[in-house]
Amino acid sequence: MKLTQKYRDEGTILNITGNGGIHYNSVVITEVYDDFIVVKPAVGAEKAGGAFRGDFANINIATITRLEEASAQQRLRAQLKGV
Repeated sequence: MKLTQKYRDEGTILNITGNGGIHYNSVVITEVYDDFIVVKPAVGAEKAGGAFRGDFANINIATITRLEEASAQQRLRAQLKGV
C-alpha cells in the first residue's frame, strides 16, 4: 500500500508542498491515482493561509517536496471548527 493510500484511508490531516511550491495545509487526501492525488481542506480547516484557497486540488506526486502530518494544534483547530 502506498503511503498516500494509507493517509487517505485514515483521513489524516496533512501539510503538503507541491505543484511549483504551492502549500496545501490542513488537507486530506480524497483520491489516489498513479501519478497524482486529489486533496481537499479538512473539515474546519482555515482556508486563508497560504496560496491554496480552493475546495479540491490535484497534486502531481512527482512535484511533492513536503508531505507531513499536520501539527496537533492544526488538527485541534480543524476539529473545533468542524463541530
